[in-house]
Amino acid sequence: MRFALLLCAALLLGTAAPAPDTQAAEPYDGPILRRPNLLVADIPTALKVYRDILGFTASGIVPSPPGAVTYDIYKLPPEAKLRFVFLSAGEQGRIIALTEAKGAAMPAARAGFDTSIIIEVQKNLDGIMAALKAEGLDVGEAIPLTDPSGAKRRDVSFTDADGHRIVLYEMEKK
Repeated sequence: MRFALLLCAALLLGTAAPAPDTQAAEPYDGPILRRPNLLVADIPTALKVYRDILGFTASGIVPSPPGAVTYDIYKLPPEAKLRFVFLSAGEQGRIIALTEAKGAAMPAARAGFDTSIIIEVQKNLDGIMAALKAEGLDVGEAIPLTDPSGAKRRDVSFTDADGHRIVLYEMEKK
């Protein structure tokens, strides 16, 4: 009798559990917000605030490649020497970029773009650019780049209706 009760309880408990979800989730292919990029006059001075005071961790400082979209974002002349550092917060890696420009005058406050938002698009950068242009927005030309890790991508910047500078990039599919 005891065995029969245990068997009935086991069968009831087994049927009460929901069936496992056997359907695989579709991979996400929408936009991904990456990080703001702040133009600074001097990275070591900026790191005193962001790293030393606020507690972000900093990657190594690396030069920007010549012709990077950053020149267009901040309207910097080609002779400017740019370098950048990524800031991370715990498991949130590379959530802010600090970009330094040397050898050229810094844009006057509010005269140019003092910040930008960088967004990775998963597909159709050309279609997105066309749609932005159709809305009458200022859209730059896509710039092919190889980032410091060797990955290939295309970057483009545009100005939204409120004057915010946005960078879109699409990684080369392997």
